[in-house]
Amino acid sequence: PWKAMMVARGDLGVEIGLERVPLAQKVMIHKAKAKGIFPVICATQMMESMIHVPVPQRSEVSDIANAVFDGADAVMLSSEAAMGRWPVETVRAMAKASLHAQKRKRYIEPPLKAVPPMTAVLAPVPPVEARRTKIMATLGPASQSPEMILKLVAAGVDMFRLNCAYRQPGVFEEILKHIGNASKVAGKKIEVIADLQGPKFRITEVFWTGVQLEEGMRVTLAIASGDADICRPGGAGVRITMKPTVAQTAFIAALEAGMIIFIAEGKQRLKVTRRISPTEVEADVLGGGRLSSQSVIESPGLNVDCPAVTEKDVDDATFLLGLNPPIDYIALSFVQKGADVQDLIALMDSLAVPPERRPKLCPRVERPRALENLEDILEKSN
Repeated sequence: PWKAMMVARGDLGVEIGLERVPLAQKVMIHKAKAKGIFPVICATQMMESMIHVPVPQRSEVSDIANAVFDGADAVMLSSEAAMGRWPVETVRAMAKASLHAQKRKRYIEPPLKAVPPMTAVLAPVPPVEARRTKIMATLGPASQSPEMILKLVAAGVDMFRLNCAYRQPGVFEEILKHIGNASKVAGKKIEVIADLQGPKFRITEVFWTGVQLEEGMRVTLAIASGDADICRPGGAGVRITMKPTVAQTAFIAALEAGMIIFIAEGKQRLKVTRRISPTEVEADVLGGGRLSSQSVIESPGLNVDCPAVTEKDVDDATFLLGLNPPIDYIALSFVQKGADVQDLIALMDSLAVPPERRPKLCPRVERPRALENLEDILEKSN
């Protein structure tokens, strides 16, 4: 069976710029389809507004339609399904939008096959028509109960995503039982994709008095020297720290003068001015605000020399590979090259997982270096 690929547009947008994502999405999907990769999943903020309201925005419906027009086989819900107030309504809206796009895709495929009359544009889609675009929903506190899983499947879910960043002992086992039951009730195969967390880059806790960044302020960003070395104001200025993991140490080591750093998805922005030591840099504040503990930190275009598969990922993957029946897909985060995918293949080899029990691999494409090495990544994933 063919392996999968995920167009992970969130981090990709930070890395290459939002305005470059639409074309990148088309190119990635085209190349993956040309390689026979299936399914190609389009993800991130597809129906974000439905976390809070029961109807989608027009731009979100257009986004889903464009993913289908580009050739995506699946469109994914994240927080909308995992934490939102309206997970069932969100699935229904996504299923409806993808079905309508599927019906009209022939009008926009190059070369243009036909110029549709307005009656064709406005024509309703027969409810009996089989929808080919899979609906993929992330399970979380708002949606992982057996009753809600049944409702989501009835609403149109074809694949469920489990986020290993939040895996707790015994929880996934129960969720998988509920999915299996829902699959029997619906009379159809419900696939499961488990998403490995990968390296994460976050600041430490913030001192209890709070830390306010002001534009023009000079700060230091460093690897923490110990548990007490948290983000705090001081006589020499604000000190922002990160825990001393392999990945985060590599992050600091890769920074160079002139690079831009985003904290909390750009709510605060820094510009590196100079290196103080291998584990510490100095930076100017470009965009201020109040720091929040454990905020994500990233730098567009930064090539971080660290493995995509962390110790936690190995633990999670070992658990996933021991499941019976096996799950359908394992997604890898922070993939930058084919060797990152090979690391997970090597783990399956070391565990002697037989070919028929191996989940398909789904690299998340979210870094510029991954775009440069896309052919190699697809080859390893296939």
